[in-house]
Amino acid sequence: MSKARIGLTLGLGVLATFLTTNAGQDKGANIHFISFHDGQSLHDKCRHQDQDFFPEGSSVQDNLNIQNDTGYCIGYITGLAESLDLKWWSPPVPLNQRQVVAVVKKYIDGHPEVWNQSALVSVRNALIESFPPKRD
Repeated sequence: MSKARIGLTLGLGVLATFLTTNAGQDKGANIHFISFHDGQSLHDKCRHQDQDFFPEGSSVQDNLNIQNDTGYCIGYITGLAESLDLKWWSPPVPLNQRQVVAVVKKYIDGHPEVWNQSALVSVRNALIESFPPKRD
């Protein structure tokens, strides 16, 4: 995946999250935002994320597609996580990229009912559910 494509993915994630910062804190709140992807497309992009190998018998083009999908998955999720205001969630320190992606992938895999909703909301909800904000 090219640096330009990764930058675009992260930029879109930052923009989309920025547009939701005035939304209600409840996961079911009526939220207005821009989102270019739904949970199904993110689920599909992340399907190979936890593999350390290419499927046997896959073509060079298939391998390139897997690399692109995996890079997109990681870039989209981590871009949103990095831009999500800490009033929404309390990530443990240290928290690495692999952990954030695994949490979101597990959430999306386990909640097929969100596949028709915004991928942005699915990522945000996964992080809030897994790392709820600390209350003073």
